[in-house]
Amino acid sequence: MAKVEILEYLYEEIEKIFKGEAEKVFDLLKSLEDNPKKGKPLGNVAGVVIKEIRYKSFRFYFISD
Repeated sequence: MAKVEILEYLYEEIEKIFKGEAEKVFDLLKSLEDNPKKGKPLGNVAGVVIKEIRYKSFRFYFISD
């Protein structure tokens, strides 16, 4: 199991951009807690993996350790 932290600034930006669909985006991001291997790996920097998740035409990048 993993821990997902969404910063307040990101939370506000998602609410502003997605409006009614914001809950779907938050559910997608929170699903990483149950399945941390989810997402496309993009690179590896000193043991830290950078991945992306797509929602429609938007991309969310996150760090997985």
